[in-house]
Amino acid sequence: MTARDESQSLLEFAARSKNSSYDLEQIQRHDEYLDRLAVSENGRILFVNAEEIDWIEAKGNYARLHAGPRSAEIRETLNALEHKLNPRDFLRIHRSAIVNVHKVKEIRPWFHGCHLVLLQNGQELRISRYQSETVKRLGVRNYSPIKGAV
Repeated sequence: MTARDESQSLLEFAARSKNSSYDLEQIQRHDEYLDRLAVSENGRILFVNAEEIDWIEAKGNYARLHAGPRSAEIRETLNALEHKLNPRDFLRIHRSAIVNVHKVKEIRPWFHGCHLVLLQNGQELRISRYQSETVKRLGVRNYSPIKGAV
């Protein structure tokens, strides 16, 4: 079954179910998420599969993709990428970082209500204390940031 067939099946199921908790708009957008991103390197355009991306950092109106030992800059804001990548696979953990959830090895509590994410490649990234919903989506139970911490 292709992704398009799966989406169509979910749409039909949601339409038949009166008490469905499915968000039809979210199901329809499933096909709109990027599977790969185009990256310019040495005069060539290379394609990076979304699943290969470890994390993405903001660089003003650009974003730097980190995939294994390689990194590349693309002219796209982090905000725009956040909406183009599947939220099942990518989470905004900080105003300057998006992480591939499948590349997260460990989450460590830090100070002032923050957490550190340790990726499989050893990279450590800080989760903003304002991203409490993100921490919960990464599987940390009983998360409550320290109120009033600076």
